[in-house]
Amino acid sequence: MNPPGADPREPADLKRVVWASLALLAIVLASRVPFLEAGYGVNIDAWRVAWTARHIAETGEYVVSRFPGYPLHEIAGALLWRGGPVALNGLSALASALAGLFFYWYLRASRAPLAWLGALTLAFVPVVYVNSVSAKDYVVALAFLIAALGAANGRRAIVAGLLFGIAIGFRPASIGFGLPLAMLLLDERDDGPRPFRVLARFAGTALLTALLAFTPVILRYGAGFLRGYPYEESWATALRNASVGTWGALGCVGLMVALTAAVIVRPRSAIHAGASPKQSLAWLAGVIVGFALFVAMPYQSGYLIPAIPFVILLLGRFAPRWAFGVFCVLTIASSFIDFRGVRVEPGAIFADHAQRNEQIRSTEKFVAESAKFPGKIVFVVGGRHALINVLHPELVRLGDHHFAYLLDRRAASDFVGRGYRIVCSAEIRRANLLFEGVDLAEFGAVVYDENP
Repeated sequence: MNPPGADPREPADLKRVVWASLALLAIVLASRVPFLEAGYGVNIDAWRVAWTARHIAETGEYVVSRFPGYPLHEIAGALLWRGGPVALNGLSALASALAGLFFYWYLRASRAPLAWLGALTLAFVPVVYVNSVSAKDYVVALAFLIAALGAANGRRAIVAGLLFGIAIGFRPASIGFGLPLAMLLLDERDDGPRPFRVLARFAGTALLTALLAFTPVILRYGAGFLRGYPYEESWATALRNASVGTWGALGCVGLMVALTAAVIVRPRSAIHAGASPKQSLAWLAGVIVGFALFVAMPYQSGYLIPAIPFVILLLGRFAPRWAFGVFCVLTIASSFIDFRGVRVEPGAIFADHAQRNEQIRSTEKFVAESAKFPGKIVFVVGGRHALINVLHPELVRLGDHHFAYLLDRRAASDFVGRGYRIVCSAEIRRANLLFEGVDLAEFGAVVYDENP
């Protein structure tokens, strides 16, 4: 099988694509290796994945890391958890390399300019880079979505449906990207099955695959798995997540350059040979879907990751070649260099690595300080509970000192009735009120500002 975009009748072209593909894989994988060991990621959900993977592996009992469930990722983690952060984070790293490879092939098949550079850019967009060395599911789902994109572009409806269903099994929010995939399958062609048959094959295969993936979730939780979590986020933070949190400072500059040039300058290669208007509309739909999903849940920059390939595709098509190149170079650099005013600072990947090490250090300090408290105490620790679960699983068992995520009214009353004191930070007190509707101060909680 030849890589998409390579002409088998031209050995030189095929050889060039193969070597370019191998170079892309090598660069992306090598860039991830130094950052795999520092825990499972800044995002607390990554630590929940690690704890859930261990639980599934040791007990054989499926549980979700968080609702609505991410079954394929959680089960894959259970197979890898003994390898620690290197194995679980390595899964994301491998997926990022494959995502870049599949995207390179898709860019070539779409006759996009600077295809190799565009694919490398996808791998080094700061939010992708950071999440590709964590245990979160974002990048693994992205790899399957891009593979489905290539299959849809080739009118392989069943293959596209299978890959799309697997992406949903890794990350349920991927379901929104069925729209651009369906639009690509219905690209104008004179041959092949009728549109209804194409869509039926795609949707049926995707639905069956996703249902099979979610079988353990449904068997365990029934319809109750369809739930979310209440969050509060300021629009200022959401705007930051969508801009520098995703692209980095330099990447945002590059994005503005490319967008401005696409609008003002008439690029000579904007509509290149083989370009399909419906293809461009499908890419635009991918951007709109991704942004809409982010607006609905603007809590993490990672929610925008599935939209990034579509942004790169549209910029490659409509921005002048030089502007697209500027965007790519600045976005890649943004992972390594950042700015605070006029001061140059380490970029997103270095900042994330330092934050992960500090997260582990502060949790170990918290555990050590909490041990000094006399008597029976339940420490309500919020997101830190996931780190303690993984770093000190022996402390999660009920004893004189117990660590809890949050407490509902019944649990708080039960602990107090058994002679426990409740200890929490002011921030966790507010979170408990938001999520559980219970002010722990009602139960005599000792509230501290930073460390217990």
